[in-house]
Amino acid sequence: MQQYTVKYGDEIINDITELYGFYLDLVGERSAERFRVSALATINNLASFPNSHPMWCGNNDVRRINMPKHKVAIIYVVKDDVYEVIAVAAFHTLENPDKYTEKIKGRLKLSNRR
Repeated sequence: MQQYTVKYGDEIINDITELYGFYLDLVGERSAERFRVSALATINNLASFPNSHPMWCGNNDVRRINMPKHKVAIIYVVKDDVYEVIAVAAFHTLENPDKYTEKIKGRLKLSNRR
């Protein structure tokens, strides 16, 4: 089984930090830290079988994984030709879908220019 290299896009750490702050304010430090650890573990686990998760917006290279025990989803790009996964965005699933969809599409356009 080929392992993929996992990379973090420019903005996903900011997303995780914002969501950490949300959990910190809403529930407390222990919950926020559990979220942070879970988010990073979810992303790092994409090294194995990244194509096993649903496509996002009908694009076979862009996929979505829901974090266990959190209402947070992570969007990532799979580059099968170089065995690479790039985590692009994280968002709370109760957030306005139009808002995060446009934000993510903008990030994907930027990452395709590189």
